[in-house]
Order: sequence, then structure tokens, then C-alpha cells
Amino acid sequence: MTREIKIGLFLGIAFLIMVIFIFTVGDLGEIFRGKGYPLYVYFDSAAGLEKRTQVRLAGVKIGRVEDIRLKDSQAEVLIVIDKGVQIRRDSVATLAALGLLGEKYIEILPGKATAYCQPGDTLQGLTPVSLDRIGAQLLSVGEEVRKAGQLLQELLGSEGTKSSLQQSLANIAEFTGELRDFWQQNRQALTRTVDQSSQVAQTLSQDMTRVARNLEETVDLLKEVISENRGDIRQRLQDIGTLIKETEKALRELNQSLHEINKGEGSLGKLIQNDDLYQEAETALRQTRQMVDQVYQWRLEPTLEMQYLGETAKTRGRASLRFWFKDRQFVSAQIIRDPWQEKFVFSWQGGVRFGPFAPRVGLIESRFGVGLDWFVWQKWAIFRIEAFDFNREPRPHFRLWSEFRPSRHFYFLLGVEDFTLAPRREIFFGLGVGL
Repeated sequence: MTREIKIGLFLGIAFLIMVIFIFTVGDLGEIFRGKGYPLYVYFDSAAGLEKRTQVRLAGVKIGRVEDIRLKDSQAEVLIVIDKGVQIRRDSVATLAALGLLGEKYIEILPGKATAYCQPGDTLQGLTPVSLDRIGAQLLSVGEEVRKAGQLLQELLGSEGTKSSLQQSLANIAEFTGELRDFWQQNRQALTRTVDQSSQVAQTLSQDMTRVARNLEETVDLLKEVISENRGDIRQRLQDIGTLIKETEKALRELNQSLHEINKGEGSLGKLIQNDDLYQEAETALRQTRQMVDQVYQWRLEPTLEMQYLGETAKTRGRASLRFWFKDRQFVSAQIIRDPWQEKFVFSWQGGVRFGPFAPRVGLIESRFGVGLDWFVWQKWAIFRIEAFDFNREPRPHFRLWSEFRPSRHFYFLLGVEDFTLAPRREIFFGLGVGL
């Protein structure tokens, strides 16, 4: 055997081994590529997908399909991702093709999660619509269009339908012509009507503006009247206080006289030495003293307050009248000017004092409410809290304030309005006068 034959035979055998190796391995790069990590993907259909198919991310090859098998009526695809490539957990795997009819491969759509897949994790699979399904849907749509065309042809093929359609078109044309003639004949009248409507709207807007201005002037006048008569109201309250003092003085003198008579002093006391008359007089005196004590234990406290709310720069006035019974039970009535509603509201409450605390219940600013007064230092320092309008959303109206009374006849107040609701919370302060 010659040297040339030996060389040719060697080259032929080497070429044959190389061809067999290429067809067997498929991709020579697989031999030199490092081992990656496995991930699982599930598809409803993996038609056209083969083993060793490429796996791409953003169009770049990052792995291969290792195995395809059926699991629970789905195609379970095992893919191997190259070492060093990280896949986000919320990424999605879908089937794609190189060109319209090219080889299918798996394309991974990257997610935005901060965590990455670990070996053995599962990616969400998204099965694209295949050309077969699109063709079937197109055939279905075509069939529906064909049926609609047949139905339309049957309708138009009937003489009655044709005549009805022609009559409808003629009626539409006639109505259009009549409408055009009506517009041409009444164009000026319609234009004039539109102009008059615009003028009426402008006049109505001016009247509404004038009415609003008159309402504002009326409110300002009412405020001035109240301000001008504020002194008269204060004087009337002072007169009431003087009258109460005189009544208290007269009752004390009457109580002293009755006490002397009861001891047998004076002419009237000697007259009572008669047993029968004494018994009758004593009985009458006892009844009289009980009545006097009941009257004497009544006490009236009128007050007038003016408050300034710092956040909304509004003022609120309040006139109060409180009746005390034996320094424990009390009933109070108030008239308050609400600066937000621009109207007067009223309060009517009753309560009982237990030591330094005096709970109360009733109407607060025309709404049901409860309150608590804490007499910290007799009557010179008082803390008050109240809650009302329990049906208001999102929560009831809460108010907290304190009164500092350096004198019996006037006091200062400082508090927080609606302190549980941040958008409406504001601090208020003011001055009150009383008798």
C-alpha cells in the first residue's frame, strides 16, 4: 500500500469520525461549556420544541433545553442555564421562532424582582398563540362572515325587503330635505332665540351675584347690630346679678329673724310661749325654713364668652346660663354662634358634681353629646372636655379646653378644637365674663 493511499485512508477515517461526532453532539461548544444550573418551565403545548434547543435572554443565548416530558397534561421542559447567568424570579419563559417559520427556541422575558432563581426553581411559562390556532380562528371568523353575507343576501333578495329599504331611504332623504328647508326658513329666528337665551343666562348670573351681595350685606348688618347691643346685654346681666345678691341678702335676714323667734327672743318669741300656739308656729316655721333653704340653695351663673380660632381666624361667641341646685346638681343652657355654619346653635345639658368632677350629658351645639368638668382648684381653674355629633364621619367632634379665673367676674380660656381629626384641629383662646 502506497504512502498516498495511507494518507487518503487516514484523512477519510478522520473526516468520517468528525461527521459522526458533529451529528451526535450537535454543538461542539457544549463540550467546552461549563455545566450550568437547571430550571423547570411548564407549557400547555411545546409543539416544535426539541432537545438541545437554545434558551435566550434579550436575544443572547444563555442555555439549552435538556429534556421535554409530559407531566399532568402539560409539557415539562427542563432547561439548563449557563453558569454565571442570573434569572430574576418573576421572569417569564415563552416560545419564539427565528423568523416566521424558523427554528423554535425559548425566550426568557426578564422581570423586575430583586431575588434570583435558584437551581431547581420553576419559571412561569407563557404559551404563544400558534399559527394553527390563528388559522383555525380565521377559518371560524370567515365562516361567520360567510353566514352573515348569506343572511344579508337573503334579506336583500326579498322584494318586500328591497321595497322597505328603498322606502326608508326615501323617507330619510325627504326628512333631510325638510330639515334643510326648515333651517333656511327659520335661520334668523333660531339665531335670535339662541342670542336671547344667552342674554337671559347673563341676566340670571348678574341677579344671582346681586342676591349674594345682598345676603353678605345683611349678615354684616346683623353682626353690627349684635356688636352695638353687646353692652346692653352685659348691663342686663349685671342687673340680674345685683338682683340675685339682694335676694340672697333678704333671705339671710329672714333666716336670722326666724332663728331669733325660734329661741323665744322678742315679742313674737314670747307670744310663742303658749304651747298650742308655739306648736303651730313651730310647725309653720319649720315649713318656712325648709322652703327658704331650698330657695337659698339655688344659684345662677350667667357667663358671656368670646373665642378666637387661630387656624381659620374665626370668632365664636357663646352666652351661657347655669342653674346650680345645692352645689351638686346643675342645668345649663347656651346659645353659640357657629362661625362655620354662620348661624346660631344651642346647648342644653344637665349633670351632677362628684367631688372635683362634674359629668354632664345633653345637647351640645344642637347635637347629642357628653362632657366632663374637672374643678382642679375650687372654681379658679377648671378643665373641660366634651364629645358630640357621634354620627359624624370619620369620628365624633372632640373639644378640650381650660379656664383660668383670676377673678370671680372674668376668666381666660385656652383649648384645642376637634383634636382627634388632624385636618380640622386648631387651637383657640378667649375671654369670658360672668357674675
